[in-house]
Amino acid sequence: INGHFTLNTARRDLWKSTDPTKHDDPKITWNNNLMHAITSSYCKFLIDAHHYTCQHQSYVSYDQMRGDLVTYYHLFPDLNSYKIDKLEGDWLDLAKNVYQRLIKHNYDILAVTDHEMPGRLFLPDHDDDDDDDSVAKQQTTPMLSVKWCALQSSIPCEQVYFFDREEPPNMALAEVQRSHLEPYSITDISPSNALATQPRHSMLQSAVCQSTNIQSILEMTGMVITHAPSSIKKNFSICGLEMANISPRVVHEYYKMFHSQKRTFPCDIENSVFKTISNFKCFLEYILILSDQQRHFVVGPSFPEGIPLALTADEKIRKFDSALLILACNYSHLFPSSTHHCFLHTELLSLNMAPYYFLTARGHMNTYQQYLHAILSDTLPEEMQGVQADGDILDDGLLKSYWECFTKDAVFHSCLCTIVERWAILRSSCKQLFSTRSSVLPIVRSPDRLVTLLHSLGMPLLEEWIPSDAHRFCPQISQHTKMLQNLANLHKKSPIKISLDNVNLLLKYFCNINLKVEPQCVELIRSMPFFQDISGNWIALSGRRAYISPQNIEGDGTNQCLHGSNAVLLDSHGVWRKHFVPSDLDIHEIQPEEVYTKYIFNNFSSLTEQQRYGHLKYIRNDLYDECIKISRTFPWSIINTTAQLFINNLKSLKCLGPDHSQLRAISEFYDHTQNVFNLSAELFRFLPEYFRSGDDEEEIWLKFFRMLGLKVCMTETDFEEVYTKYIFNNFSSLTEQQRYDHLKYIRDVLYDECIRKSQNFSWSIQSITQLFINNLKSLKCLGPDHSQLRAISEFYDHTQHVFNLSAELFRFLPEYFRSGDDEEEIWLKF
Repeated sequence: INGHFTLNTARRDLWKSTDPTKHDDPKITWNNNLMHAITSSYCKFLIDAHHYTCQHQSYVSYDQMRGDLVTYYHLFPDLNSYKIDKLEGDWLDLAKNVYQRLIKHNYDILAVTDHEMPGRLFLPDHDDDDDDDSVAKQQTTPMLSVKWCALQSSIPCEQVYFFDREEPPNMALAEVQRSHLEPYSITDISPSNALATQPRHSMLQSAVCQSTNIQSILEMTGMVITHAPSSIKKNFSICGLEMANISPRVVHEYYKMFHSQKRTFPCDIENSVFKTISNFKCFLEYILILSDQQRHFVVGPSFPEGIPLALTADEKIRKFDSALLILACNYSHLFPSSTHHCFLHTELLSLNMAPYYFLTARGHMNTYQQYLHAILSDTLPEEMQGVQADGDILDDGLLKSYWECFTKDAVFHSCLCTIVERWAILRSSCKQLFSTRSSVLPIVRSPDRLVTLLHSLGMPLLEEWIPSDAHRFCPQISQHTKMLQNLANLHKKSPIKISLDNVNLLLKYFCNINLKVEPQCVELIRSMPFFQDISGNWIALSGRRAYISPQNIEGDGTNQCLHGSNAVLLDSHGVWRKHFVPSDLDIHEIQPEEVYTKYIFNNFSSLTEQQRYGHLKYIRNDLYDECIKISRTFPWSIINTTAQLFINNLKSLKCLGPDHSQLRAISEFYDHTQNVFNLSAELFRFLPEYFRSGDDEEEIWLKFFRMLGLKVCMTETDFEEVYTKYIFNNFSSLTEQQRYDHLKYIRDVLYDECIRKSQNFSWSIQSITQLFINNLKSLKCLGPDHSQLRAISEFYDHTQHVFNLSAELFRFLPEYFRSGDDEEEIWLKF
């Protein structure tokens, strides 16, 4: 271009019209045409300069190619205003016109790398001077060439992007550093504190890819990235064109849009566009951004639904979807039998990936509890799914590794409750494995003497190497209720035997339980053999009514009577009373008369003769007189009702007899000390022999029994019936003296009374007395022996003189009726 601009009078600026209404100033038109010519020519110059600045058809390295491109892009005018030699005024307008023309015609000025030119690099062998043998050794090397692209493309996948090398390639890391926040990774979320993390500067810095590396990886995904410097992008931006710029979000969106054109997923990493795990890791790390809403950890743009961003342990890239459950875990090697795509590749565990992309402690537990169960089902022996298992089915070292996984991995730890419930992984010192479904669990070790005692009773101990995180599933010395439950279940499974000292130690420990707050513990304590009955036996109280034994109550046979009624009398001085209030354990006071009325009297026949004797003696000496006193002193009180009921039941109690099947009430017995009953002792029921000792004790018993209804006399009517039905029919079997005594008793007591009743009383009584008189008159009661007895009417009165004239012809009364005194006269009259 050969020409001159028209200048103003100062010759420093282009000509400007002084008349704003004049639009056809030839000077201005000339300048505009000249500016247009310069702009057009310069744009053509920039296009033609491709061949002058980039003379190589191929390059062996980015550095070699970058040098030529730097030379080329230095030809572009710089619109930046911060430089000392910045463009101003008309020259700035001229430079802008250049950029605007480039934009308008969408020239191919963006240099990109063309990877599609493989070639050979020939390196001479300097060690060999022989021309014949100095054939250049060929070394195959990927060749690079420059490809020129337009500023804009209507085809999205052909759009050229700028890579801003003035910013750190990992934008997420830059944001974290600027905000002074510590970046988070999946493995940082510890079980003990899900929000607590550890600084990972060194890890992130080592993982940050160099610009060239990430650019190469992005180009491998299909993105077209220019080598033009960022200053070119800024110049175009000043002129109104916002160039497409590489950023984590842009890369994410591009990969999301065009990944399906590159490969069918899942696919092996070597068959993917990334080729290597390190490339994929670098790419994945680059697209991470810092969430504006959640600044606690680094997350991705959103859940990558349907995008192949999951690299699993089997080195396959998979698409994310709601059905793909991926476990981010450092311990995938422990589950070789499980499906490998269950686990995230270990190379990705150190990345700042969103926890909710995978199964982590931040996820929803219900989503993956069954998933973890399936993983464990593929790996652990089936026997471990029971309540208990033999410890030999799993090696100690392997079990320790599993426990390390369950406690240190966030996901497994968040499901630890479910794991120990479904799987027997709690190892005891006896080499048994337990799940928390077991009614008896191993207890946590402690130097406390109580733990030693419980272990001696059969309680398993948790192995020392089991992590402390597992202790919360097993009873500990500080957990009184859990310990009680465990001991009660152990006793239920296999009854334990304990001594007085052991009971005292256990109750001293369990009394720390607040039974008002935890009422369920009452029945647990009652279910244990912590109580002594009045016989000294250690018993449990489950399902039984428990009473404190009254002082000095007869113990022999008492428990036997109460057992049939599900009741028990406890020793009033039992060790349990030192630690518990009776009412808290549903143990009640009871009066001795209540014990007899409710329990002993109902089972009196089940006692032995000696036991019955002991109870009657206790009642006689300690209880009966007190009850009589209560009934008279408190006639209208409740205690009077109890006392009176006791007395009435005692009087009707069948307590005496030769054996338990023939017991009778005391009122059915006769006082053997009354002569009237001794006339025919075989007809009357007397007290057993051990009550008739003939000493003072006998008199005490008789006095007691008389108060309870022992018969000491009989009415005339009763005797008349006795004589009519029994004595008269068996009179011949009596001795002569016995017959005499009976006749004398009838003479003195019965006969005159019977005559009177037969005349004055009712018909029923007259019938009885008349029958008695008639039978007496016909009774064969006199004679030398029982075989020659005759009725009285067959004898003659020896005092009549007429019969004495021939005495040998008449039968007179026996000699003992003819005493010659007043007694003889009485007999004769009768």
